[in-house]
Amino acid sequence: MSLLKTTIFLSILLLTKLSHADQNHPNLKILFQELKNSSSPKKIESKIWELWLKHNNPEIESAMNESIVLMNSRHKSMALKGFSKIIEIDPNYSEAWNKRATVYYIMMDFDKSIVDIAQTLLLEPNHFGALSGLAMIYYQQGKKELTKEVIFKLIEIYPDVQLPSYLKNLIKPLKNKET
Repeated sequence: MSLLKTTIFLSILLLTKLSHADQNHPNLKILFQELKNSSSPKKIESKIWELWLKHNNPEIESAMNESIVLMNSRHKSMALKGFSKIIEIDPNYSEAWNKRATVYYIMMDFDKSIVDIAQTLLLEPNHFGALSGLAMIYYQQGKKELTKEVIFKLIEIYPDVQLPSYLKNLIKPLKNKET
């Protein structure tokens, strides 16, 4: 589906009944428990991402996938428009907020990214991707104490999360004191 067709379709959806995303899927609670104790956390992480990306409206899910492709292809402004339109249609779809936050991050617009991360976390408090992005932003802004707080919250949710080395090094001295 072209971006123009997607935009027109999403505009029409504004006039129709909203669908819901799956950040409230009953399996998420189980998966987050498993994530804390798993010997293969990457598999569980993938299952969680799958559920976060799902939407019970196939057209919104399709528009989401198309916007992700645009984002990954570095078509930032087109991806931003796509995610914004999805948010306009379904403001309760946490993953649309998270993906738009990612585009803002790529564009180095950290303030807007933080606003979208906050909305993502309001809708899905266990969103380890949003927390990871927030930690990276705070680190780049020189807010080391906030960075540490976010990292420790992230580790509570996902103990084996893969962090960039600069974030690992930030908390390494603190973790060594605990052992």
